[in-house]
Amino acid sequence: MIPIEKGAAPPDLIRAGEEHARELCAAYDADPESYRSGKKMEVRKPIYASKVVKAELEARQHGKCCYCETLLDDHKPYAYSEVEHWRPKSSYYWLGYSWDNLLLSRGFCNKKKGD
Repeated sequence: MIPIEKGAAPPDLIRAGEEHARELCAAYDADPESYRSGKKMEVRKPIYASKVVKAELEARQHGKCCYCETLLDDHKPYAYSEVEHWRPKSSYYWLGYSWDNLLLSRGFCNKKKGD
């Protein structure tokens, strides 16, 4: 994996992501025991995987998968792109919308990696 210079986050991600992250944190603060016993925090895909975010990630990664560095080309089998969380959103819900935690990968590589 090569280093990726990302620059500033897209404003839409900051606005919508921060708003929803505050809601998730408030829900946890109101009832932490239910989350400790297995209730999941739902990070919203339409926010972190919006077209704007995907386009910004693709530009920053020069059109390559963050893992295998294969060019992301929707016409090739297994090459479609997914927004990937470096630290899994299932365990680190507060980082679900963090620009520093988002990468673009091929669907194949993302599935192979798992959590």
